[in-house]
Amino acid sequence: MDRRSFLASLPVFSQLRWLKLADEPPSVAVFQYPYLQNVRDDRATIMWSTFDSGYGFLEYSEDGIDFQYARSVRRRTFLPSHTNLTYPFTQYQAVLNGLKSNTTYWYRASVDGESVNLGGDGFFRTAGAGPFSLLVVGDTGQATLEQFNLAARMSAESASFLLHTGDLAYFNGTYGQYQSNYFDFYRSLMSAMPVFATPGNHDYETRDGEPYLALHSFPTEYVPLADHGRYYSFNWGNAHFVSIDSAISLTAAVNNDGSMLRWLEKDLRSTRQFWRIAIMHHPPYSTGPNERDVNSYWVRTRVVPVLEAYGVQVVFCGHEHSFQRSRCIRRGQVVADGKGTTYYASGGGGANLYPVDIRNPFIAFGRSEHHYLRVEVRGTQMVIRSIRQNGTEVDRFTISPEPVLAAHDTVPISLAADLAAEPVTLFPIPGGGTLMRVTGHSLASEEISARTYPGPRSLGGSSVSVNGQALPLYYVSPDQIYAELPAGMTGRIPLRVTNTNGSADILTDIR
Repeated sequence: MDRRSFLASLPVFSQLRWLKLADEPPSVAVFQYPYLQNVRDDRATIMWSTFDSGYGFLEYSEDGIDFQYARSVRRRTFLPSHTNLTYPFTQYQAVLNGLKSNTTYWYRASVDGESVNLGGDGFFRTAGAGPFSLLVVGDTGQATLEQFNLAARMSAESASFLLHTGDLAYFNGTYGQYQSNYFDFYRSLMSAMPVFATPGNHDYETRDGEPYLALHSFPTEYVPLADHGRYYSFNWGNAHFVSIDSAISLTAAVNNDGSMLRWLEKDLRSTRQFWRIAIMHHPPYSTGPNERDVNSYWVRTRVVPVLEAYGVQVVFCGHEHSFQRSRCIRRGQVVADGKGTTYYASGGGGANLYPVDIRNPFIAFGRSEHHYLRVEVRGTQMVIRSIRQNGTEVDRFTISPEPVLAAHDTVPISLAADLAAEPVTLFPIPGGGTLMRVTGHSLASEEISARTYPGPRSLGGSSVSVNGQALPLYYVSPDQIYAELPAGMTGRIPLRVTNTNGSADILTDIR
C-alpha cells in the first residue's frame, strides 16, 4: 500500500501526529507545536502546549546566532473537566514587542529546558512596506485527504500569512476537534506563517466559540474586551485587513445588542491604507445551498454598505464549500471591474463540496473544487489565484481599483461628520485662489504631502485635472486629494481624477 492509500485508509487524520513527518520529535510530550499568531510590523505572539505543565521559555534572534529571552511567557493549564479531553494540557504564550519591521527572526521554544520546536529553530518575518503575498483558505476542518493535500501544498508556499475564512474544526468546534482537524494538519505551516482567522458557524458550536478563542491570539486594539478575538483588524504593507464576525457578533449587532458594526465603521474610517480587505465567514453574494442563510442576508444589508462607504475592494468569505468569484459590485449592482468590490467564496479547504450555479448574475466564475487562494499584493494591483490540490490553477484574476468619487451616502449607522456629503468641496485660500478637496476611494496609492509650492501635477501616481488641465497637488491619500484651482475658474466644470489603474470623471459646480 502506498503512502497516499495508507493515509486515505486512516479513520481519523489526527493520527498523523504520531507519524514521523519531520525530524525526531522532542523528548518533552508536546501537545501543540509552536505556532505563530498576531505577527505585525513590531510584534509577534508564539504559542505552544505540552501534556505536562512546566516552565516555558522563548528565545528569539534577529541573526540566528545571538538569542535573547522573551520577557515573560504566560502559562495556562486546561483540565479534562473543562475541555472534555481525557488528559490535561498546558498552554504557553510568549509576546514579543519592539521588533523591527520587514525583519526575519528566529525563535526557540522550550519547556523545562527541553526544546519543543518542530524540526529545529523556527522563524518568521514581520510586516513592513513593499509587496507581499498571503494565502486564503476556508471550511477546512473535516480531517479529509483533500485537507491534508492542500495543507502540504500551502506549507511549501513562501507567503507572509494565511487568512482562514472560518469553520476550522468540524463539526462542533471542540478542543479535541481543533487538535485533530486543525493543529495536526497545519503545524508545519503555522510554525513559520501566522494564521489570521475569522469564526465560522461550526467554530461557535462549543460554548459560543470558547475553544476557538482560547487557542488563538488575535489583535485586540479598540475592540471591546468582551469581543476580543471575535473581530479585529491589522495592517500589512499597504493593506488594511478587517476580520468580521458574521455569526454571533453580527446577530447581536442586528438586534441592537452589540458594538461590532460601530467598531467596523470607526476602524475603516481611520485607516489610510490603499487596500481595504475584509474577511468573514458568510458571503453576501454567492450561490449554493447556503445562499439564503439569514446571516448572509444580514451581511448584505448591514455590513456591505459600511464596506462600500469606506472603499473596501476585496472580501474573502467561506461557508459555501466551493470556489466562487463575484463580479465587481456596488450598491447591489454589477459595475465595471475596478469600480466596486469583488467577493470571493473560498470554502473548498477540505470539507465536502457544494454545487455552484454560475447562472447567478452576481457570480463571474465558480467551480466545485477543493482549493486555496494565493494572493499577491503588488502596489495598487492584486493578483488572486485559486489553486487545486495538484497545484494547477482553477482561476486567476487581477484586481486594479480605479478611483471612485463617492458621496459616502450609504452608511446605515452614523454618517461621520468629517466625510464630505459631495465628492468635491471648495475652500478659499487667504490672499486669493481656491483649494479643492476631492473625496472618494482608491484615489492614490498612499498618503503623501507635497514639499514644494506650487505643488507637483502628479503625486503618488495620482493627478487631478479640470478641462484637461492638470492641477497642482498638495496632499493625496486613498480617500482625499487637495488640489489648487486656477484663478477665475467658474461654472460647471469636468473634473478627472487619475491613478495608476484608471480614472474617474465628474461634473462639478465651481462658483
